[in-house]
Amino acid sequence: MATKKILVSDDSDTPSTAPELKNDKIRVPTKKKTEIVEQPPETKTKERLSDAFDNPETDQAVDDIVARESDMVLAVDDMMAAKRAGPPPKTSGWKEKLRRLFTNKWTWLILIAILVILLAVPFTRYKLLGLAIKRKVEVVVIDSQTKTPVSDVSVQVSSSKATTNADGMAKVSIPVGDHIITITKQYYQKASEHQFVGLFGQEKPVTVHLVATGRLVPITILNTISGQPLVGATIHVLNTAAKTDSKGQATIALPTTRSSEPGIISDPGYNTKNINVTVTASVVLINTFSLTPSGNVFYLLNQGGSINVMKADLDGSNVKTVLAGSASETPATTRLIASPDWRYLVLEANRNSTHPALYLINTANDQITEFDSTDANFNLIGWFGDDFFYSLTNSNMSPWQQGYMDLKEYNAAQSNLYQIDQNQAMGTSSSYATQTLTNFFIAGNALVYSTQWNASGGYDLANENDTIRALVFGSQTPKDYQSFSASSTGTIAANRSTPTTVYFAVPNVTNATTTYYQYNNQNVSSANINQTIFNQTNPLYVPSPSSQQTVWSELENGQDVILIGNASAANSKQVAMLSGYSVYGWYTNTYLLLAHNNQLYIMPATGLSSGREPLNIASYYEPATRSNYEYSGF
Repeated sequence: MATKKILVSDDSDTPSTAPELKNDKIRVPTKKKTEIVEQPPETKTKERLSDAFDNPETDQAVDDIVARESDMVLAVDDMMAAKRAGPPPKTSGWKEKLRRLFTNKWTWLILIAILVILLAVPFTRYKLLGLAIKRKVEVVVIDSQTKTPVSDVSVQVSSSKATTNADGMAKVSIPVGDHIITITKQYYQKASEHQFVGLFGQEKPVTVHLVATGRLVPITILNTISGQPLVGATIHVLNTAAKTDSKGQATIALPTTRSSEPGIISDPGYNTKNINVTVTASVVLINTFSLTPSGNVFYLLNQGGSINVMKADLDGSNVKTVLAGSASETPATTRLIASPDWRYLVLEANRNSTHPALYLINTANDQITEFDSTDANFNLIGWFGDDFFYSLTNSNMSPWQQGYMDLKEYNAAQSNLYQIDQNQAMGTSSSYATQTLTNFFIAGNALVYSTQWNASGGYDLANENDTIRALVFGSQTPKDYQSFSASSTGTIAANRSTPTTVYFAVPNVTNATTTYYQYNNQNVSSANINQTIFNQTNPLYVPSPSSQQTVWSELENGQDVILIGNASAANSKQVAMLSGYSVYGWYTNTYLLLAHNNQLYIMPATGLSSGREPLNIASYYEPATRSNYEYSGF
């Protein structure tokens, strides 16, 4: 019976009406006042009328009247328009002037004319364009004597500055136009180059030859584990620096006042190292240094009966005690299992009581957390990502009680403990049936195991089934993939055949036959094998942190061969032949950890270079027994 995973821990629209206007009510000032004398009607004659109309003063007066009337009409129109438009917007004086300036077409015409004039003159053209347009220019710095690239050189153009890389190249962003490139480095003569940056076309790299004022010292930097050159490692000596090229080599100019100078070498992903550089122009072994990849390996160390948790850098240096032993530990109940990425460790140890407990160690800060102190016998299964799986047999319960056996999962990232499954049981102490959970394997993306009923005191198992069961990682409940009648099934056995495949041997006690099954990728089917094939001793397959590769060791012609294949252990290739060495685990996807005579070693996953051996890290304590389904060693 499967058990569900349980968590243990405004404008108006009304038109305006214009007031009635009368001519005698409107007063429009004029520049000249003209008096018109009206004659009595009886004295008017055609001659006088003709004279009046022909009189220049009269003509002027008429013109004035017409002008005034025209002005009045326009004024009325303006008044009506103002009423319709509403009051003018309130604007500040300078803002209004600025608005009028920029809404005037003459302003823009003048500006365009000025711009055209400026662009027509080469001197002002590039000054103006340079404010908005920049181009990338490559500068390559070469040592005048060795003809090799010079790294860590300061390249400056106006406010743009860059530093050359290991190939002596720097890219600077330069405005179009004429510029002077300044090149400086400690213990080299200052140099400058004239460079014109055009508006169009690809700029050619600028090559500058620097003259050293100090002695040119060749230095080589290697990877401590692989012995391979380190590209881009930085060497700091005095107040100057250099970077290594594709061969791990660099030349640094140093003063000749001393025979040697202290320095520091560094590279992202590696431990910084203090060095002492011999000031010589010759290539000497003493100026070949190595850097160790950053990180720590954790292991157990038995010192006088007290089993400590230790850690060291990957080259064995900087050894520290993470958790000192309490002297209560026993060899049989002390184990340390690392997650595939080494972010977490699970420690089983009897430290402060009569029974062991389980502890989580966070390798980022060495913080230790006890997460299960049940009085029980623990069976550590292993890791999948940040989840640790284990089973236990409860010391304070009897086999005929449900919960006598538990299957649990601890998520290290969230500090959550889950119960995945537990045994079922029925009856009494004198006659009972109890279910066991056994044969645990992490296969691909699932935890695979079997369940089996056992009877005591003649208890009838006719209605019970034994099963092949699996918990697919990410799901909440285990699932039964194959069932067998418990009354006729003998003890189920299991054996791993590949990293993702598990064989099950299911005996039938009624007809004395054995049927073989294979679990693979959430499927159980009959396996066409015999007992001999089933009994074969298969390697301890250890998946890489990415789960894309698998490493294991095999005995071949009397030699232990280290092999790496894909997730299914197919397409394997030999990476080392080392007598007496076994696989301990991975360190990232780049390195392998090996064990030999209680010594811990590290080597590249790509294999060893000719003449190189695995790098010894430390002596460690290994328990007498080791399960064949754990993700890493102890």
